[in-house]
Amino acid sequence: FAVSLKYHLRVAEMMNHGVSDENALRGALQDLCRIKGLLSEQEASLVEAHCGLYEVSDGARTKYEASVHRYCHQQEHQQQQQRVGMFKVPPLLAREASGCAIPPLIMQFLRSALMEPLSRPWGYPERVLNLYEALIGEATMSFQEMNQMVLFCLPLPYVQLCKVLLLVFIVAYPLSIDLGHGVWGNVFVPTILAFAMLGFERVADVMENPFGDDSAAICMYEALHEFEVEAAALFDCTQVHRPDLLASRHALAKACGLSDCCSKLTQGDFPAGGHQFTDYFQWTPMPEYLAGYIERQSTEVHRLNRCSPHRWCRRRKNARRLRRTSEDSDSDASSDASEDDDGDRFGIGYILTLKADMHHLREARRQMVALDTADLHNLKSFRELLSVPKNSQGARL
Repeated sequence: FAVSLKYHLRVAEMMNHGVSDENALRGALQDLCRIKGLLSEQEASLVEAHCGLYEVSDGARTKYEASVHRYCHQQEHQQQQQRVGMFKVPPLLAREASGCAIPPLIMQFLRSALMEPLSRPWGYPERVLNLYEALIGEATMSFQEMNQMVLFCLPLPYVQLCKVLLLVFIVAYPLSIDLGHGVWGNVFVPTILAFAMLGFERVADVMENPFGDDSAAICMYEALHEFEVEAAALFDCTQVHRPDLLASRHALAKACGLSDCCSKLTQGDFPAGGHQFTDYFQWTPMPEYLAGYIERQSTEVHRLNRCSPHRWCRRRKNARRLRRTSEDSDSDASSDASEDDDGDRFGIGYILTLKADMHHLREARRQMVALDTADLHNLKSFRELLSVPKNSQGARL
C-alpha cells in the first residue's frame, strides 16, 4: 500500500503538469514493478491494467499520458490516436480497463485477504475484523487527504491575486516612506522586506506538493524502508522467538516467587522453530536509479553519503546484484552482503519482494532491471522496454 501511495502521487503530479520528465516516468514504472513483486499474478494483472499510464504514438514520435479516474474505452482510443496501456495485459482486461487510483485497489486486495481467516480454526473470530477495518478506514482517509493535496491545485484567480498584490506592495511601499529616515529606512529596509516576501512566495510554491520528487519533498522511501525493517523484526518476534520469550517470562515469574501462576501466563504450547520472515519475503538489491533518488532526497543520510568515498561503489554493486537476481530467481540477495563492508553503511540498499518462483515475479524483476539500465536518450518506447522477453533482455544486459 505504501509503494502504491508513492506511485499514485507521482501519477497525480503527471496529470497536473503532463509527462514531461522521463526520469519521473521511469521512477513511477519502477514503483509499479515493485508493487507487482508483492502481489499475486491476477492482482498484478489488475494493477497493470488500471495503472493509468498510457503511450500515444502518432508514427513520428512517442509521448506518454497519465489519466486516472477517467473512463476510456481502449478500442476507441486505439482506433483514433493509437493510445495503449503501458503494459501488455490480457485482452479481456485491456478492453474495458480504465486508469484508477492504485491505493484503494490495493486496500481492497488487503480487505479480501483479511476475510479469509474469519471463523477458521487457524484464524480469528469475526469481531476482530472490526479492528482491522478501522485501521483500513484510517489509511483510506489519509490517502484521500494526500490525494486532494496533490491533485487539487490552488485556483488560478487566487494565485494571480496573491502575486499581483505582492508586486503592488513591493513597488508601493518604498514610495510611502519618509525621506528623513535616511538610506537605511529608504533603501535597505524595503529591499529586505521585498526579498523576504519573495522568499515566502518561493517556499510556498515549492511546498505546494510535499510529496513530489524535488529536494524539498518528503522522501517516502526512507519511511517505507523503516517500515519494512520493523515488519521483519515483528514477524520474527511473534514466530521464531515466541517460545524463547514465553520461557523467559516463566523464568522471570519463578524468580519473582510466582511459580503457582506460571501456568496461567500462556494457554497451550507453541512449537519451536516457527516460520521466519525470509521464508516468505526476500531482500532484493535496490535499483541504481532508486538509490540515487533516495540519496538526492535524503537529509542526514545525504550529508553522510557525500562524505563517503564509496557511495557510488554501493550503487554499482546493487545494480550488479539486481541483474543476477533477475537472471537467477533462486539466488539469495543477502549472500553478497559481505561486499558492503567497505561501502556506505547509512544508505538503503535493499527492497522487499515476495520469495516465490512465479512468472509475474520474475517478469517484475526483469522489468525493474530493464528500467534501471535503460538509456533514456536513445529509448524509443517504454512499452517496448517493459515487453522485452527474457532471452533478448539477458543479451542486452
